Amino acid sequence: MKFKSDRPFSDPEIAVRKLLEIANSVEAVQDGRIHIEKINWPVFSGEGHAKAVARGWL
Repeated sequence: MKFKSDRPFSDPEIAVRKLLEIANSVEAVQDGRIHIEKINWPVFSGEGHAKAVARGWL
């Protein structure tokens, strides 16, 4: 199957940069740890969530 255009995060380097951007915007709780929910929320509430709803997954 060929896509019309490249998927936004199909390149691992771009995907890692986006994850680091989100992780760096979150304040550490203790010992440099962050809550995983604070990283997951922007992903699920943004474009990823809209696509999942459009496809009937959620």
